[in-house]
Amino acid sequence: MSSSYVLTGGTGNTSLKIAAQLHEAGHKVIVASTKGPEGVPAPYTGVKFDWTDESTYSNALPSDANIKGLYLLSPYLAITVDNVKNFIHLARERGVNRFVSMTATTPPPHHLEIEAYIKEIGKEGVEWTILKPSWFYGKYQLLLQRVRGRSLTIICTENFTRDLFAPTINASDSFNSATQNGKMGLVSSDDIADIAVRALTDTVPHNIAHIIFGPELLTYDDVSDAYWLLSPNSF
Repeated sequence: MSSSYVLTGGTGNTSLKIAAQLHEAGHKVIVASTKGPEGVPAPYTGVKFDWTDESTYSNALPSDANIKGLYLLSPYLAITVDNVKNFIHLARERGVNRFVSMTATTPPPHHLEIEAYIKEIGKEGVEWTILKPSWFYGKYQLLLQRVRGRSLTIICTENFTRDLFAPTINASDSFNSATQNGKMGLVSSDDIADIAVRALTDTVPHNIAHIIFGPELLTYDDVSDAYWLLSPNSF
């Protein structure tokens, strides 16, 4: 029987990129999303899944799917740790023994509880990996020759044109930060997907938390300069 992998957060920054790599490697992919089947592109199997509605958990865990690994992307809000524990418990009942969970380098308290729970069940033989990336900063095949006096190859802005900063950027061409001149190792979701696929499919389980940073430390001014240079209004 062929194996399958289940990806929660199915239409987010990382899950569809993980799905593409798994499919290319010949694996079946079940994409669990609040949007359901209609929100998931072919060739993946899309299922309705909502962390706040435990009646949907079985949708993501068909008993005949021979699920080899599960990618856990729990949202920052609107769930409890018990939601995640109950889903993991159901997955284990259905034969899943490998879990890859993405949190963050500085996760909220309930994510820390989820991390602790995954490490605890690891003592029972469960295979696990926790991914703790910095903020996303997508990369394109583009080289900017001069951004604040130096060249940058990591250009585009996944966390800035989407999610938290998108509303203020769209409304006023600005975003606010408390970091001042602090630098961050912003990372591409493509790189996170690379590591997640390895964690899901490697013969030897990782059983570790990976802290994931990009190749260059950048300030928010660097991000802003790159964003404006790539903005449609600049062409």
